[in-house]
Amino acid sequence: MRTQSAPAVGTWLLALTLPFFSSCGHESHTHSGGHSHAAPRGGVMLELGAHQGYLEFLLDPASGKLSLWSYDAHAENPVRLAEPAILLDVQSVTVAGAKRDVAESLSLAPVASALTGESAGDTSEFGGQHPALAGASAFAARVRSVQHRGTDYKDLPLDYQHPASPQ
Repeated sequence: MRTQSAPAVGTWLLALTLPFFSSCGHESHTHSGGHSHAAPRGGVMLELGAHQGYLEFLLDPASGKLSLWSYDAHAENPVRLAEPAILLDVQSVTVAGAKRDVAESLSLAPVASALTGESAGDTSEFGGQHPALAGASAFAARVRSVQHRGTDYKDLPLDYQHPASPQ
């Protein structure tokens, strides 16, 4: 019969309890549980459900191009989506410090990648461009719907502040 010494038992106890007390090591999107997730590409994170996954949005204000990436619950691994497009209803835009109400729709198309083998209908990246977003430092929108890992999410609010903009 093999017995373990006190240091070995202590190591096992530490290994078993550490996940309950540590964070994921990121500092951007904070949960009520006390841990957070950084946006891998430096954009703005939108949590899906109760820590089920994330959408990251990144706007190129010079062109008005908006990119979206889909991730797992820890924002570490891409999650491919079967969406033909992801639709956003843009409600307000802030340009040069002036906020104005708008009623614009933006369709984010799937982005294929030969490098990752992703294709339309099986990709974690989407993108689209709209003139209303050109020069914007912030905007408010609603994601109409997205299916992520078998769960439908509808009418998701997005309050985008450009990462380089003051809150």
